[in-house]
Amino acid sequence: MHQKSENFENLLQETQEELAQANFQLHRNHCYFQQYQAQARQAFTLLQTSQAQLHRTLALLQTSQAQLQQAQKEREQYQSQLHLMQWELERSQFQLAIVSQTGEPSLVQYKLLVWDAWYAYRKGDLARMSQCLHQAVKCTPFSKTKTVSHWLNSFAQLSLNKGESIDIQCLSNTSEWKQVIDRIVGSPKMTAN
Repeated sequence: MHQKSENFENLLQETQEELAQANFQLHRNHCYFQQYQAQARQAFTLLQTSQAQLHRTLALLQTSQAQLQQAQKEREQYQSQLHLMQWELERSQFQLAIVSQTGEPSLVQYKLLVWDAWYAYRKGDLARMSQCLHQAVKCTPFSKTKTVSHWLNSFAQLSLNKGESIDIQCLSNTSEWKQVIDRIVGSPKMTAN
C-alpha cells in the first residue's frame, strides 16, 4: 500500500509539474497574445491615420485638379480673346492699307473679304474661308477667271508678307475651295474674260 501511495504521490507530483508547466505556457501565450493585440491596435491606429492622410491628400488633389481645370479654361479664354484681338488688329492694318490705296468702298469690301478668307484658311477654318469667298464674289470688280486668279495671288502674297508660304495645290484640292469655284463657274452674273 505504501508503494501505491508513493506511486500516487509521484503521479500527483508529475501532474502538478505538468499543470505548472501548462500554466506557465498558458501565461506565456497570454503575454504573447497581449503583445500581438497591442501590435494589432497600433497597426490599426497607423492604418486609420494613413487612411485619414490619404483622404486629405485626395481632397487636395481634387481641389488642385479643379483649380488646374479652371486655370486652363481661363487660359483658353484669354488665348481666344488674344487671337480675336490679333485678328482685329491685323484686319484693321490691312484695311487702312487698302483704303489708302483706293477709296472705292466696294473694292475695299472685296479685298477685306479676300483677306478674311485667307486668314480663315491660315487658321484652318475652311468653312469660314468658303463663306468669305462666296461674299467676295458678290462685290468683285473682276471677271470669273480674274477673280480666282486674284484670290490665289492674294493668298500667296498675304502669306509671303507673314513670312510664310502657301501650298496652292493643297488649297485648290480642298472641297470648300472646289465648291466656291463650282459656284462661280455656274454663276451667270459674272462675265468670263
